[in-house]
Amino acid sequence: MKGYSSPAFLSLFLLLVLSPLSSVVALLRAPPRLPSFYAEKLIRQLNLFPGEPVNIASDAGLFLDAPRLVERRFEFPNLVGSSDASVRELGHHAGYYQITRSHAARMFYFFFESRNSTQDPVVIWLTGGPGCSSEMALFYENGPFTIANNLSLVWNEYGWDKVSNILYVDQPIGTGFSFSSDRRDIRHNEKGVSDDLYDFLQKFEGRGTVRIVGRLSLRSILIWPKNDFYITGESYAGHYIPALAARVHQGNKAKEGIHVNLKGFAIGNGLTDPAIQYGAYADYAMDMGIITQTEHDQINKALPLCESAVKLCGTDGTISCMAAYFVCNTIFSGIIARAGDVNYYDIRKKCKGNLCYDFSNLEKFLNQQPVRDALGVGDVQFVSCSSTVYQAMLMDWMRNLEVGIPALLEDGVKLLVYAGEYDLICNWLGNSRWVHAMEWSGQNEFIAASEVPFKVDGSEAGLLTSHGPLSFLKVHDAGHMVPMDQPKASLEMLKRWMHSSLSRQDVDPDALRRRRGRYLLLSVRLRRGGAPPSATTSKSSGGGGSGGLAPSKSTVYVSNIDYNLTNSDLHTIFSTFGKVAKVTVLKDRVTRQSKGVAFILFVSRDDAVKAVKGMDKKILNGRTLRASIASDNGRAAEFIRKKVYKDKSRCYECGEEGHLSYECPRNFLGPRERPVAKKGRRSGGGGESRGKNYEHNFEEEEEEGDGDFEAENWASVVDGEREAEERLLRGETERGGMKKEKREKRKGYFSDESDEED
Repeated sequence: MKGYSSPAFLSLFLLLVLSPLSSVVALLRAPPRLPSFYAEKLIRQLNLFPGEPVNIASDAGLFLDAPRLVERRFEFPNLVGSSDASVRELGHHAGYYQITRSHAARMFYFFFESRNSTQDPVVIWLTGGPGCSSEMALFYENGPFTIANNLSLVWNEYGWDKVSNILYVDQPIGTGFSFSSDRRDIRHNEKGVSDDLYDFLQKFEGRGTVRIVGRLSLRSILIWPKNDFYITGESYAGHYIPALAARVHQGNKAKEGIHVNLKGFAIGNGLTDPAIQYGAYADYAMDMGIITQTEHDQINKALPLCESAVKLCGTDGTISCMAAYFVCNTIFSGIIARAGDVNYYDIRKKCKGNLCYDFSNLEKFLNQQPVRDALGVGDVQFVSCSSTVYQAMLMDWMRNLEVGIPALLEDGVKLLVYAGEYDLICNWLGNSRWVHAMEWSGQNEFIAASEVPFKVDGSEAGLLTSHGPLSFLKVHDAGHMVPMDQPKASLEMLKRWMHSSLSRQDVDPDALRRRRGRYLLLSVRLRRGGAPPSATTSKSSGGGGSGGLAPSKSTVYVSNIDYNLTNSDLHTIFSTFGKVAKVTVLKDRVTRQSKGVAFILFVSRDDAVKAVKGMDKKILNGRTLRASIASDNGRAAEFIRKKVYKDKSRCYECGEEGHLSYECPRNFLGPRERPVAKKGRRSGGGGESRGKNYEHNFEEEEEEGDGDFEAENWASVVDGEREAEERLLRGETERGGMKKEKREKRKGYFSDESDEED
């Protein structure tokens, strides 16, 4: 075979035989657990052992004389509860499609028309595995129903059919109710899988012969060409989804058949770029307290070999990719060996015996004769998770499916990658890393984008980063199956994403008007001034002035910070490098949520340089900080002006009464030391005495000017890191004694110096 004789395979074979792999496994102090073990363990955990390894019809003639599409409208028995529309009014369909490029394969699907409007987008859902049925998502995650303990069905209040016409497909062949009478129809790579799915989607063109069984709403065939179309799924569908999106896009461009109105694709807790994601396993496990630093370092000794194996695998899906799978899974095996009975789909939970999850009601329900009769599946055996399909796809496992995504983004096809924060096996950290590492025209802007809270009903449900067509969402309080753990948030996520309003926040209109009015007032108060550091005297006019500070040389710009960190928190952190004069966390002008960036003004230039060297690329609360020296763009004096806090009855951080900002409960690091207070100077011209009022010299201000800090308007006005440090270390000063020239007002202020953020 070509795969065995290829240089890549021979090189990998030598790696496996001659490398210290055995010593690495011994170092992990755990018996080597091979992939087949994990496949079997997963199936056991789900109580879903198939009687046969794959759906091979016992009657070779079953459906073989049927046309390409056989569909029926059905009603599930034992449906209880109420819905906005009755089952008879809704279009619920199930059917088989004869795969064109196959010997005898039939693909099974469910189609549910939207409870809202048939004009809603069409969404296809693909479950991973590989080899697990999409009915698992239908009945346990985001379908119209959930299965009760007595095997009755209950309407799902947060089913995705409330905002879309949704398809659930059993694929690859051999999964769920999909079957073949010929084992040659088992697929081994994404080309075969995506071609089958593309052929399936083309069935809606209506050019093939359709046999109608029972009542059929022709809308299920003709509705969707005019509707927007989205591809979604989770887990190993991180492979299926990009491949199908690329195949559909290719077909549209080549005008192969019906034009599929592809608008976007969404991957939930997926496996997409194995090289990066396997490299994140030990980091995530250590961050979450599953393993220690020592164990982390031991486990990651296998990482260089894994990276070499993945490199040999490339994107071709050859035998070398199967070898890479075995090599790289020593990393995951090492973590599981130390994790004990932790559920690696949700580390908050324990695996009791072999039952991390019990989805056994799925098989019980679908094996009931009334249900099988309603679906028209005959005697075809339902297979929840096929070990044969799993093994057949091993050569595909370590392929990098990220490579085709940039072309889709460039053509305006949206991508949402979301991940529950407590999943280990396809964790959010690895997904975030490959998304940020992906090279496309908007990469720098995406990296520089601030992380903002994703709120549902006023409560934070996740953290969102987005730019243009690309979005990444870390979902709170969820594991591997986000729609199951956070059904309401996932429905809201889908709805907003499809309407391009994922970053929208619910804000009180009255509060918006008050905030806009405050910004207008503050913008009038902005003024310019301040003496350069080289001046022999320093005067302060009014309450502002520089006081001898040089913001263009002693201000540190920090990005990618935890949005929960307050001014006081950053003051506490950066005070370890020297005396901090002021901290400003930039906030959104409308939502008042942190943008994840801040300016730290030091009294000393040297301290600012130390802070940059000490904090740049350091990890804080799971985020890699970027720190750089900010350069003056002509508005520096506004930044360092002092603020007089006349109202001492409330906190300027949260707006509540009873405490000041340095004692605010929102301070992640707790209260900081009370700022040194000094009496304010009397204003000239017989103004009112301020002897009883104090200027909090080192108190945080309430981001007075950040109405101008819209991200898209920021000017690139910062020094390169090396140039800035050299200039500061040389002690270069501002030119003094020269007549001040009126500077042009700019929309920007300070900006990050680097576009290499993590």
